[in-house]
Amino acid sequence: MPCHSTIVVMYHYVRPPDAKQWAGLHPLAPREFERQLDYLAGVGEIISPRQLDEPPRRGRDQILLTFDDGTRDHYEVVFPILEKRGLTGVFGPISGPALGEAMPNVHLVHRLTSVCTDEKIWAALRAAFPHFDFGTAEQATAAYPRDDPLRARVKFALNFMLEYERAQEFLLAALAARGVTTPGRDWYLTEQQVAEMHAAGNEFAVHAHRHTPYSGSPDDFCHLDLAPCELWLTRITGDRPRLYIAPFGGRGAGDGPLDTLGTVLAARGYRHGFLTTPGNAMAPPRGFWLPRYDAADLPPRGKPLEQSAPAVVA
Repeated sequence: MPCHSTIVVMYHYVRPPDAKQWAGLHPLAPREFERQLDYLAGVGEIISPRQLDEPPRRGRDQILLTFDDGTRDHYEVVFPILEKRGLTGVFGPISGPALGEAMPNVHLVHRLTSVCTDEKIWAALRAAFPHFDFGTAEQATAAYPRDDPLRARVKFALNFMLEYERAQEFLLAALAARGVTTPGRDWYLTEQQVAEMHAAGNEFAVHAHRHTPYSGSPDDFCHLDLAPCELWLTRITGDRPRLYIAPFGGRGAGDGPLDTLGTVLAARGYRHGFLTTPGNAMAPPRGFWLPRYDAADLPPRGKPLEQSAPAVVA
């Protein structure tokens, strides 16, 4: 019997570049997204989320499309393209903005780096928290290998090291001092859009309520950052989510604690969790945690997928 792979591809922003307002973003342009779908269709069969745990039907590797954060471009750009091609995917929104919270820190960082240099942000951080341990340059680069070293340090400090509330206070104050407003709910999917996309066959995964790195006990983490998103999606779609997209790819915890989180989620009825580690899984996948390729690393921007035996990710 041939050994087939499950290849999961991860997307964030799919929208035209906006160097004036959002220089801190590096989106995949719509035309690049279409070209990548053409490439992936030549590599294997792009499956629906409901086929993930089924054996490959056409003797080919199976490819699953996943979209993180639930930004509005997933409805305005991605959804029409997928519908035109008869495709569906897994969408993992952040529930906080829809439930009245401020823009999550992960996106406030993108906003601030769009209007301020890394040097000024780093200097302001060191001045505001003179005795705080922001981690090492090596840790920051490991977490953000695509960014310049100083940009990586800024992101690592604000997303991983500072407490969420302290980082948000710093970000909002820095943006306000520059007269910059932050997008509200209109930056994210509305409940009506989620319902429409779900009715069309797309599956919604729990991603986060505030998009914080996994830390502490798995039960506490589930209660604070997963449960609100799960309840929100269940109310909108009528289906309790059974997939989980780990914020920051699960970074922020060691291998042991992450395995423990997977055990807890499986006991709660989740089928799989998605990381940001590149690689292939068996088809159908046998483990809980599945790797994902970043769309930016694949054609038309990156290199073709290597034709190699699938790796089993537990």
